[in-house]
Amino acid sequence: MKHHRKENFKKKKDTRIECSVCMEEIADCSDNVVTCGKVNHPLCGECKLKCKDCPMCRSHSVKPPISQEVSIPILSSSNKVQDEFPKKMINVACSGAFDSLSGIYHEIRKDKHNYPIYKKLDENKFIMQVQWVRGRPAHECWWKLCRSPDNGYKRCWIYKKGKLMGTHEWQETPGRGATGEYCFINITRI
Repeated sequence: MKHHRKENFKKKKDTRIECSVCMEEIADCSDNVVTCGKVNHPLCGECKLKCKDCPMCRSHSVKPPISQEVSIPILSSSNKVQDEFPKKMINVACSGAFDSLSGIYHEIRKDKHNYPIYKKLDENKFIMQVQWVRGRPAHECWWKLCRSPDNGYKRCWIYKKGKLMGTHEWQETPGRGATGEYCFINITRI
């Protein structure tokens, strides 16, 4: 019951003890104490790492501390450091008129829907997922090969519906001088 709360419970005391080597104040816990028989000697984690034997009685060895602060770098799958390519790469093999689109593409980032955006090495050619293609339903997955990842459907050479990986038929984007040709492109992971 909220109005009859217990108030006489034991509160944890934040007691501090002094390290017997460096004289720094440390928390009073089992990790900061070395037991020699029935006597406890306070010893901080840094001094435990430096001492091989008990600094007070020199009769036994000191176990290293259980918990240590270690800095671990956290790396993501898509590098944000310039001039370093992430591990996710694909090989694109085109045939016919679209042979210039062939090559190795690497993932540069994810779009707002968590789909990867691939860029051709040393060229401004991109493979990315499209949200809509000329009035078609938004739930379908469409991919395009284009000049820029930021201008939507404009300046797109070819597009397709469905999965990205594997050998699939891609269609040329209708527009100026485009014939609406189809070509087969094989995309594999490296």
